[in-house]
Amino acid sequence: MEYQFVLRKVQKMSGRPEGRLLCFLVLEGAAELRIAAEKVPLQANDFALVNPFQNYELTGNGENLLMLLRLPADELSAYFPAGRLPIFQNVLPAADSEIKKSISEVLTRLTVAELTRIKSGKSLEAEQYLFAFLQLIEKDFPSREALQPPVLSERLAGALQYLQQHFRETISLQTIASELNISYYHASHLFTEELGISFSHYLNQIRLEHAAADLLHSEAPILRVALENGFANVKTFYRSFKSVYKLTPKAYREQHETAELPADSADEYHDLSAKEAIERLANYLVGQDISLERAASSEAFQLTLGDAVPAQTAALKRIVRLGQAENGLRANVTRELRLLQQTQHFEFAAFHGFCREEYFEGDASLTGGYLLNNQWFDFLQEVGLTPLIELELPRAEAFSSWLDQVAALLLHFRRRYGLAALERWHFLLTADFSVPGAPQYRTFYRRIKKIAPACAIGIDCWEETDLQAFLSEQRNYLPTFFGIEADPYRDPETKKVYSQDFRRLQKEMADAVQTAARQFPDYRPVLFLLDWNTLAGEDDALSGTFFRSALILESLAAYAADYSAISFWLDVKVKEQLTNQRQEHSMSLFLYEGLKRPVYFVLEFLSAVQEIIQTDSRGVIFGRSGHELAILLYNSSYIDPESSISSIEIEKVTKQFTLHLAGLPAGTYQIRRCRLDKDHGGIYNDWLRTGGVMDLTPELFAYLDAVIHPALDFQKRSISEREPLHLEATLTLNACELILLTKQD
Repeated sequence: MEYQFVLRKVQKMSGRPEGRLLCFLVLEGAAELRIAAEKVPLQANDFALVNPFQNYELTGNGENLLMLLRLPADELSAYFPAGRLPIFQNVLPAADSEIKKSISEVLTRLTVAELTRIKSGKSLEAEQYLFAFLQLIEKDFPSREALQPPVLSERLAGALQYLQQHFRETISLQTIASELNISYYHASHLFTEELGISFSHYLNQIRLEHAAADLLHSEAPILRVALENGFANVKTFYRSFKSVYKLTPKAYREQHETAELPADSADEYHDLSAKEAIERLANYLVGQDISLERAASSEAFQLTLGDAVPAQTAALKRIVRLGQAENGLRANVTRELRLLQQTQHFEFAAFHGFCREEYFEGDASLTGGYLLNNQWFDFLQEVGLTPLIELELPRAEAFSSWLDQVAALLLHFRRRYGLAALERWHFLLTADFSVPGAPQYRTFYRRIKKIAPACAIGIDCWEETDLQAFLSEQRNYLPTFFGIEADPYRDPETKKVYSQDFRRLQKEMADAVQTAARQFPDYRPVLFLLDWNTLAGEDDALSGTFFRSALILESLAAYAADYSAISFWLDVKVKEQLTNQRQEHSMSLFLYEGLKRPVYFVLEFLSAVQEIIQTDSRGVIFGRSGHELAILLYNSSYIDPESSISSIEIEKVTKQFTLHLAGLPAGTYQIRRCRLDKDHGGIYNDWLRTGGVMDLTPELFAYLDAVIHPALDFQKRSISEREPLHLEATLTLNACELILLTKQD
């Protein structure tokens, strides 16, 4: 079926559908629909139909957004009983909220599927939702005039089809009997037994419906309307019409006729582009909490504890990135860092430079009594975070003075904390590490190593860095570590190249460093992944709302093979200060004012598996946490980042896990289950629905802080000797679940 849809902002639109059924769904704002003398106010989520024969006028009330679907009446008729399109009610009563919800959901799904069809050429899913929509309106919208016969026999169906094609002609039951090659009696029996009405009644109904449409859709005289629709004379037409519609044909036309619009009252509306439509529809999906679920997949796993051997996997150290060093003096930063260390125990704090001692004259960055720096580094010592100081090497003319200041500051901290503490510090240098920049790097290396011989000095590595040439030049001053900047979101071209597989960028960067290092047989540099990301929606509307906890968990497992440490931004605001752009999609631990993001809880789950026993690429990690057995499940699902609606290109949505654990000692076990999914960790649904950071009241903060925590469930199970424990779990899109088993006797 060749249907059309559009997302439209409407000030005014009117007209005649000209053989099409029009469907309106209000996504945002409000509008008023006028059909004949009736005016119907439409609010958000309201749905309305305009029959193919009706004139209408739609007026927007302020800012609004409507979904408009046009369906061809002639093709549409084939999907209804007897091949006839019913006369629909225009709107439903306000009380029918469940019907409205069902229709809005299936229309939204149809629109999403249609956007996918336009991009991929697939149409099966769109047709599926179109048929579901037709079923809903057939059941809930037809008026009393509509015929809804039961399942028809093949012969009656043939008779009705013949009537639809020849109702304007002089036709009798004998004509139908002759066409079907059956007796007159049999033809009469088909109508009375299967439809419950006589042949003449049915034929009269068809003629009246078409005549009613002609009265509204044309200016033809009433006599002509009667004769062209099979009535023998105008008197018979008047009598039949009034018995059904309770009005004369003339009164019916006058009542339903839409007045002509004034000349200065032309239609005013704006159709959204495909990209705009996607973004606005995404917001609607978020606001209505509509998910487009598909069939679940299932996996079964078995573990015999006595045979399990602990896996030899290196744990990724964790880095929290803070932006400028001065950020460490802000109250909210210290508060978030304390909370982080109480539960997560990160190893490094990465930040740019040192605190500026602003009350000193001249170059205030590294002089004086270091009161602010003392405060900041004392705090890091207190909470157990090792500094990873990012330093940008200055131009040659300023380099010597700058290096003297850095050296003086480090000598100060050597006296303050001792050599052992200072030698744990890491210095990450940023510069153009081509051969012309090498002398500054070597000078810095030699000077700092004299102060703290065992400290770590690394370089910030970008795709453009010629590592082979740099390492060859610095063979006597090789970096201890490399900081890899590999976030595909940093520019459109990088994102386009790696749009289907973000981990490929991080892998390629790690391979480039290892390849360059092989020119020195005993050189084994450490790699820190400083900036990275997972797949997410492309546009702002869903870049934060797309729930991706399992993607994060899966990525961390993959990165452990190449990297020694991985970083997370402390909060969204820190990165926004550096980029001057919204950063909802960044890997940050907090949102605003200490609200935890899903990655925070993912790391808590991962920390609970202290000793990994067995892993499975299908989404299961078995391990131990002290005396507890720990099982971590995750359902990682991917989307095409070119599509901003997260449900469009999902390969798998819901996964059912069945676990069989053998070898457990007999006894009573407490089973704790923590689940992190879109209802608990994906705070952005609520966040966007309530207006974002501008509306973050104390009450809203308390609400969000409560709902983001993973769902927690406790139960007890008794296990007899040699009896395996069976557990089941169902995880939705990118959800993860931690299961902890503790023997109590």
